[in-house]
Amino acid sequence: MSRLDYDPSLKYDNWENVSLLLPEYDDLSDWQQCMYDGMKRQWELQEKTGSFYKHTSDHAGVLEDVYSYGRRVARTHQTGHYTYCVGVTYHLFHLAWKEWMGEDFEGDIDFGKNFSWKVLRAHFFSYRDEQDRYLMGGPGAFPVLEARLKEVWDAGKVDGDDPFEEGFGAEFYMHSDPYKARFGDIISMQPHENPHKGGHACVFVSLEKRWHSKSKQMKDIVRVWNTHPYNRYGMKSGCGLRWYWVDRKDKAGFQRILRFGGLKETD
Repeated sequence: MSRLDYDPSLKYDNWENVSLLLPEYDDLSDWQQCMYDGMKRQWELQEKTGSFYKHTSDHAGVLEDVYSYGRRVARTHQTGHYTYCVGVTYHLFHLAWKEWMGEDFEGDIDFGKNFSWKVLRAHFFSYRDEQDRYLMGGPGAFPVLEARLKEVWDAGKVDGDDPFEEGFGAEFYMHSDPYKARFGDIISMQPHENPHKGGHACVFVSLEKRWHSKSKQMKDIVRVWNTHPYNRYGMKSGCGLRWYWVDRKDKAGFQRILRFGGLKETD
């Protein structure tokens, strides 16, 4: 049995055991370690508050209030007990970005007050507008974030020094190929041909195979970090690990689309 294999003899009700279903920390890149740390932080917050999945309109589904330049941009439930998918995904990215940027978080080379986390929230939460600008979900935020950071850094060039090329050392990407996904990638699922019919947000952990009893063959699944009322691996409702079939189709025969977005360090 490998490290990532599910062991039914274990109880995945504590971080020590949950972490056995995640990659080795030291094998991850710096950015991926930030995403891993964010998962651990969310698990700890959930244990502290007793949070569980429940999607209602009176909160943003986050485990704690999210602030941008001193202003709250996402509010937790008044008791801190409820989470839902887009809120947890958005909160996790915020935790990772804050750790990744370090002392530069909300500094001169961050994306700035005029952009703020409100714009990113519109993408992560798939707001509806007449132009359908946010249908890509969280992954759709990355081209926008890259363009904004390029704008900030271009404005701050000094003596030909371009921090976008030399100082930041990262690139952003978005694609729909599960076989190119990396740990920590933001996922937006489109389960129906009509994107307005619903979707799901989560974070990629690994790609693996699982026995599909109906077709009597091994099929690909994505293991993800999310919040859900019915998690897999014996985990309770709320933040944890779950898996989804890659080639799942709805009743009309539409195969779900998985969109991935992330940050990759460059040399």
